[in-house]
Amino acid sequence: HHKLRTDSDPQTVWAITQDDSDRLWFGTQFNLLRKDEQGQLQIVGPESGVPAGAVRDVISDRAGQLWFSVLDSGLFSMDPDAMQAELIPGSENLEILDIVEASDGGIWFSTAEHGVFRYVPATGQLRRFASPLNTSAYSIDSYSDGSIWYGADDVGLVSLTPDDVDGFRQTIYGENSDLYNRLFNHFL
Repeated sequence: HHKLRTDSDPQTVWAITQDDSDRLWFGTQFNLLRKDEQGQLQIVGPESGVPAGAVRDVISDRAGQLWFSVLDSGLFSMDPDAMQAELIPGSENLEILDIVEASDGGIWFSTAEHGVFRYVPATGQLRRFASPLNTSAYSIDSYSDGSIWYGADDVGLVSLTPDDVDGFRQTIYGENSDLYNRLFNHFL
């Protein structure tokens, strides 16, 4: 984490992204900030539909839309030019830790205690994928084949691979897996 000097107090920066217009956006311990064209930092707050609170992650997708999480408030999307955020229904009160856009345009996010979720912007569908043992899921990333990878508390590495049966097949790379052992031994 880094400290960002503002006119008031330094703020811990959780996330940084750049939009299609080369503006920088910062997720901080208190709010969402935007660096404007004059280089000034602006708080993006209630006037734009953004509640106060820690912004744990912020990304810009391939279509130029911003996605960010506000602690215990949920997942938000925002057109950075219109500056009006929308809360994604069903994500309220989730502690969202990480956000990623998948190769199919789906927005995935990891949460404390609730696993990972997939949101499809085109349909508005939100689906939960419980993590093994119902633990927290931290870092999340996507791979070009459409699979999603994340780390789960007390479990290890988990992948969700697209399949034709129910959408995604879950694989756990725990202590007894070959991948886990190779990763673990690599760091010894």
